[in-house]
Amino acid sequence: TVDYIPHFNPIEEVEVPAGGYKDVKLHDGSYIRLETISEEHDVSDRVMALQAIHKADAGRKHVTGLLYFDEGRPTLDEIENLVDTPLADLPDKMLRPPKKTLNELLANFRA
Repeated sequence: TVDYIPHFNPIEEVEVPAGGYKDVKLHDGSYIRLETISEEHDVSDRVMALQAIHKADAGRKHVTGLLYFDEGRPTLDEIENLVDTPLADLPDKMLRPPKKTLNELLANFRA
């Protein structure tokens, strides 16, 4: 199917002070109420993060900002053992596995 998506001007960038909120008008005329997380928020406390989400939901707001961060947990880059070089800058030899390796990998999906 083919759909038509009308052109809309981008929604203006919104600055909301820490702990405050602002109503932002959407393209369809409705509003979304954005609330930034307060400066007193402890990003290492997952219970506080959940409380912030529930409090915002009860106030019909959408809370924004860094809600939770676990410094002891490895990043996705570390888990996946990704290289520091952007993929676009890697040579084809590093991006394409040898035919034998590729066939072995694909055999796992056929079994």
